[in-house]
Amino acid sequence: MDSNDRCCDECGLPEEHFALCEDRCMLQSCPKCTFLLQLYGTGCGNVRVYYLCRECYDERIKRGFVEP
Repeated sequence: MDSNDRCCDECGLPEEHFALCEDRCMLQSCPKCTFLLQLYGTGCGNVRVYYLCRECYDERIKRGFVEP
């Protein structure tokens, strides 16, 4: 099992199904990435990392929230 495998936390599709820009930034602001990186502070200095495909991210935005 490859520990680098990432899946969309919403729909579960693996990263290999999505387009990523050359440096694999996966940020919402990058127009080339369809697999996105979300960072959320947990309130005690820790950061939790989530991965979302563009479709799931856009769906969450439509519903008015992006917090997992």
